[in-house]
Amino acid sequence: MGFNLGLILSIILSSVFAQSGLIPREHINRAATDLVYQGEILLPEEAEELYLSNKKHFDLSDLNPTEDTDSWKNIFPEKLISIDEELPIQFLETVEFDSFLISTRDNLFRFNVNLENEFGVPVTYTLAMSKQIHNFLMLKALLEKIGYQLPKMKHLKKVKISFNSISKKNEFINYIEKIALLGKASNWVVDEFNPTTLIVQDIIALESLPLIYNLAMAPLTSNEINGRRLMSSLVIPLALTNVPESVNMLRWNVGQVSNKNVSIQYPDTDTFNASYEDARWISKRIEKLKTSDWEEIVERGGTPKPVQMLLLQKMLSRRNNLMKLFNIDAKMFEINDKVSFGVALVEGKLTQEKWPGYGSRFAFGDPDSPLSSSEMNSWFKSKTIQTLLDVAVSGFNQIPYLGTDEINVTNKKISQYIKEASSKIKIADLPQMIPLKSFQSPSLHGGLILNRSITTGAYLGTDNMVQ
Repeated sequence: MGFNLGLILSIILSSVFAQSGLIPREHINRAATDLVYQGEILLPEEAEELYLSNKKHFDLSDLNPTEDTDSWKNIFPEKLISIDEELPIQFLETVEFDSFLISTRDNLFRFNVNLENEFGVPVTYTLAMSKQIHNFLMLKALLEKIGYQLPKMKHLKKVKISFNSISKKNEFINYIEKIALLGKASNWVVDEFNPTTLIVQDIIALESLPLIYNLAMAPLTSNEINGRRLMSSLVIPLALTNVPESVNMLRWNVGQVSNKNVSIQYPDTDTFNASYEDARWISKRIEKLKTSDWEEIVERGGTPKPVQMLLLQKMLSRRNNLMKLFNIDAKMFEINDKVSFGVALVEGKLTQEKWPGYGSRFAFGDPDSPLSSSEMNSWFKSKTIQTLLDVAVSGFNQIPYLGTDEINVTNKKISQYIKEASSKIKIADLPQMIPLKSFQSPSLHGGLILNRSITTGAYLGTDNMVQ
């Protein structure tokens, strides 16, 4: 019983107190592998020694990663390149379908097309459909604003796709719904130009063979991050631009403090394994962006005007929250949480659900339940952990070595009195009376008290529905 109970307690406590997915708010003796100091790349041990030799007053977040890469330069471009310079495919231009591509992430449909250049030579490009394409475009703009280098990407409001047969065209439509799982094909295919040509809306065009890794779209693995600040810190901009399809559901904060750690609203935070200094480094670069920069970032997302207006205010608010989370001394932007624009945007809430020219809806009606499916899952998980805790603690507290075993002590005393009376009977050969006696014995008891409460609603400065 002791072994099984200990195993249960170990599993439960590891679930309750695990710090996976959190970013610390203090130095924890783990430096990145790509830090540069006085022109030299430091080993993690050397960076740690630099921190300790300066009596812990040296701020490792001031060290930039090496520029010996195509993915980053220590620059802050004033303006991004124009949208037309990104790629030559234009609005309603006709491209020829070439082939389907294996998707690198869920709910992303990629395929190759060909377009002749000015010399009549076919050039291959990749087109992509997803309800996250506007996030990709904003993330690309944000990263480029702080020095990252990314391959070219361009939002296309509409483009004509020509197929070599009607069957291939129908296969394309079926792929959208049955394989890519992007919902109704009519969200993206708005018309037929002719029997073998479709007019498709709200997609992005990319280079088919980019020379630089696409940090805005390609998911990173722990092997690719490999302890490098340049990569591990990306969890911050990824979280900032992690916008759900309904912009109304996007929170005004990007995270909250939890037990001297920062909980960031991004599903794969633990993959990045970012340190406090990594997060502060990229947050300091983001702090340098002006309101005009954020306006350009949101505009590059390619969403409708009312959506952009709400997104801008939420992005500024999330940026302000980021500065507080990582102790950045920054000027706070003024936020208008009641921003309005006609009937589509009323006091900080989008009221229009269907947007002509877009595959995404950007706004949902109020959910039937105040808790989303993810929050309901959190509630059930919390309830399960609490129940298991109660059972384990109850069983643990029944273990005899946690206190004096009064029953065993009493039984020993009674056995002693019976033994004494039996000895007297043998000696006197007569019945004996066992007198009624009382005795005193010290008693000590211990117990484990452990509880995990479920809280709904705002609590201790957070706005989680279930905590």
